[in-house]
Amino acid sequence: MLLSTLLLASGPAWAWGHHYLVTDRALDHASVDYADEAVVVEPIEALLLDLGPELTALFDGYYDWLEARGRGRFNRVPYDDSGTREAFLRAARLNPDEASLPLVYRVPPGGASLGTPMDCVEASPYLAQVEPPLRCDIEHLEPGQSVPARAVLTTYADEPDWGLDHHLWGYTEFGYGEQPYGKPEGESSKAPFHMQFAHENFLVRAAAPEALDGMVVERMELFFRLSRLSFDAGHDYWGYRFAAWAIHYAQDIAQPYHAKAVPSATVFYYLRYAISPNKDRLKATASQLSGNRHFLYEDFVAYGLQSSYEGSDPLTDALAEFLGSGDALWAGVSDMDGLAAAVMDASAHHARRIDKTIVKAFGAKYTEDPDYDVETAPDYSVTAAIEGMDEAKGELLLSETAEDFHRAGCATRTIIDLARK
Repeated sequence: MLLSTLLLASGPAWAWGHHYLVTDRALDHASVDYADEAVVVEPIEALLLDLGPELTALFDGYYDWLEARGRGRFNRVPYDDSGTREAFLRAARLNPDEASLPLVYRVPPGGASLGTPMDCVEASPYLAQVEPPLRCDIEHLEPGQSVPARAVLTTYADEPDWGLDHHLWGYTEFGYGEQPYGKPEGESSKAPFHMQFAHENFLVRAAAPEALDGMVVERMELFFRLSRLSFDAGHDYWGYRFAAWAIHYAQDIAQPYHAKAVPSATVFYYLRYAISPNKDRLKATASQLSGNRHFLYEDFVAYGLQSSYEGSDPLTDALAEFLGSGDALWAGVSDMDGLAAAVMDASAHHARRIDKTIVKAFGAKYTEDPDYDVETAPDYSVTAAIEGMDEAKGELLLSETAEDFHRAGCATRTIIDLARK
């Protein structure tokens, strides 16, 4: 029961509205010297056929790593060395029926067209969820074509939301077990792979240990290993593409709502819940309010970042600058375990403050009315919500977003730096 209280608010497991723009702006840091490096586009089969034995060893080593962690939630699915996309997806325990691994380029707002436009849903049906005023401009790439590393990193930082992690609970051979939170269908089917709640209070840990069963770190580790192997073997396109996948999960947990189940809930809330005769109402209220605030934050970030490419404005310019400034790399971090722990700790500790700031910035209608659903309300628009913010409170939200964006940008660059080494 308590687990539902915490995690119904997970809802759609999006962290930042546009990972591709978060990544693109993170690459604007003065330390980045690889963004314009040319890489040759190649389908996954080219990599698999070249690296068969090495990939078998990589997956064996990854499963040894999982076993040493002692967390369970996996069966060994050996890579069969056939060189097929399905064999790779199964060994990686990704959705073999929904992950298409397309060769595409997501054009940033106002970016130069390659002249090969395609419908976004051809790249992934999940991109149909990107609705105006947010944009989705995607172009087709051909094997052998040269593109900048930036194009690979930005495009595929979104790819884990394109079907890799959706609806995996029916693949019992993968050994994920019972879904700890979220729903088995729809966006929240991927929630345990994109959220990790390592910093809940003692009541949650005692009553709902499943809340700690997120698998973000496992995803980061696998894709980081694949990235390093690809770079070592001279397949730089896949080195950057796998790095982009790992980056996605690090950016997810840099978002406080992905590191803290219900940021507004204190120990006193859980004690009140435990003795309440109306638990269902408390659950519904906590879920709706947290979901609304989560959604507003995503919209604020996505719309603001997109606007930063379309014209100069102090708010949007500041958002963009936050990602490309601050520390170049995360000090003292040498692996995915260490990076994930540091990012989650900082995010969880910032969650309550950003939650309060969102309430102040957007007002009671959007953030304190449990009968209002930001995601489905016909009168909601991101532009109206942002334009209606009090200027001083908007500035406060901007300053708090800076903390989350510095974290996301630094984690992004750290993964690429470690993988390229």
